[in-house]
Amino acid sequence: MVFNLFIVFLISGLWHGASWNFVIWGSIHGVLIITYLSIHRFKVFSWLKFNFLGKNILSGVFTFGLVSAAWVFFRATAFKTAYQIVWRIVKEVPSYFHYSNFQQLAGNLGMRNSELYLTLGLIFFLELVQYINNRQSLYVRFNQQPIFVRWFGYALLLFSIAVLGVFENKQFIYFQF
Repeated sequence: MVFNLFIVFLISGLWHGASWNFVIWGSIHGVLIITYLSIHRFKVFSWLKFNFLGKNILSGVFTFGLVSAAWVFFRATAFKTAYQIVWRIVKEVPSYFHYSNFQQLAGNLGMRNSELYLTLGLIFFLELVQYINNRQSLYVRFNQQPIFVRWFGYALLLFSIAVLGVFENKQFIYFQF
């Protein structure tokens, strides 16, 4: 099973392009999924005494970091470029925690303060929705509300799509192959 999983991810990397970057990208994802399955099967970190929410947050941040690092190989134009980007990220990690203010952090991320606040607020909102949905289905809870509350929710959803939506005429990425 482990070998087959690795081959599937390796082939998916090759399918995206005939470059070492894509092979490495697929290989990294294969290693990550195999590691994940091994950790859960053999209960490698069962000695950690985190509560359920702590484990979810820690594993979510860790997984996001590893997958984001793997995507560098997907987007870079050459292996040397990808290597330089990953090396710079690793080398600069300690400096990421030495911001004197929030505006400097936003600037270094290439964002305005309002964009960073919006991003953090949306992340918090999505985590809150996930937490609530784990306790009781939001679909069921939403349908139990009075009709004016539901219609307000529909209107808010449409307004959010109109304001935050991207309406550019772009070709779907896989139509390029």
